[in-house]
Amino acid sequence: MEYPQVRQIGLNLQAKVASVGIEFIHSNFKAAAPGVLGVRASYSVIPKLSIGASFVTDLNQLSGMPDSDGDDYPNYYDFYPYDENKWDDEDKWKKIYNTIPGADPNSFTGWYQSSEFYNSYNPENTESDPISGMALDAAYALSEKITLYSQLGFLLGEIDTTMLDQDIQLDKKRLGVGWVPLGARAKLEPVNLLAEYRMGPRRFVFNYWDQAYDLNRVIVVDSIQTKESQLYQFGKLKGFYTRADMSVLNLFNLGVGYQNMAGEKWDEVAKDYKSGASNQSIQATLGINPSLIPKVGKAEAFYQQNNVTNPFDFTPTASTILGYNVGLEVSSGVMLVYQARTTYVPDIDSEEGGFVPVESLQIETQFIF
Repeated sequence: MEYPQVRQIGLNLQAKVASVGIEFIHSNFKAAAPGVLGVRASYSVIPKLSIGASFVTDLNQLSGMPDSDGDDYPNYYDFYPYDENKWDDEDKWKKIYNTIPGADPNSFTGWYQSSEFYNSYNPENTESDPISGMALDAAYALSEKITLYSQLGFLLGEIDTTMLDQDIQLDKKRLGVGWVPLGARAKLEPVNLLAEYRMGPRRFVFNYWDQAYDLNRVIVVDSIQTKESQLYQFGKLKGFYTRADMSVLNLFNLGVGYQNMAGEKWDEVAKDYKSGASNQSIQATLGINPSLIPKVGKAEAFYQQNNVTNPFDFTPTASTILGYNVGLEVSSGVMLVYQARTTYVPDIDSEEGGFVPVESLQIETQFIF
């Protein structure tokens, strides 16, 4: 999502070994702690019934903080974020301290470490902050076109709940378990449909590792906030998710996924969970058949807004992504591709908070063989 400013090298490996399907995902070999590291195994018990298990982890959410100079001091803690040889003002204050009449040079360290000028961050002593997830699923094929399934998902981790009242602290900070008791997939050309009923307890959201995860796994708003740490906002919720992918008259392809769940959400004023809340998400893609437009090899747009009160009332969050890809054929086998992205980051300069857009445009050449 941040390409070309951030270039990642990942791997998606799929194989079948002795009737067991295996998939492995590594999102970024360049990072010591990639945002997504996952594995899945599936097995056909009988011809129409299959079971599967998945595991995904982020070994250290804090590694998602920008570190522009690569000195292991994230920009948030680095006094000089673009100088790999400096991260604090210790040398400067030592010179000033030594000019004070009667100052004991041996006392500088104690004075400096207790002062407001001291950079207390130490990458060697900083603990990692991991989060993991696991899912178990079963699917039964009613026919070649219709499949029923069920899934149980676990978020594995814990969050600091000291801001919550005493009754909620008794939950021992554990993350929740989500359940899809029944879901269905149907391949009805030219439409592919999916629908499922979802149930979630407190501190759980579906699609935790979404398309914007690299951007919102950790953000800075007056303090460092991981995506995991904000799960306390979500109470007991239940509802449905549906998705449709279709081709319309061979003119364009449309894909829309929509979640609508109702239940509890954390109320910052009352310091308690309140019922009657709404948690909705939408993911949409629209692609035009490039054969209809001369010299156009690709034309598609996309939009995502996850876990908000109303995704149709455009209020940006850290999960919001929109953009387009357009490819123009400049010669036989060569296409010039324009990739535009708009994401959103917290507005740290505004007292009212909110999010500001980050726009990027990438132009690349693709060779088609």
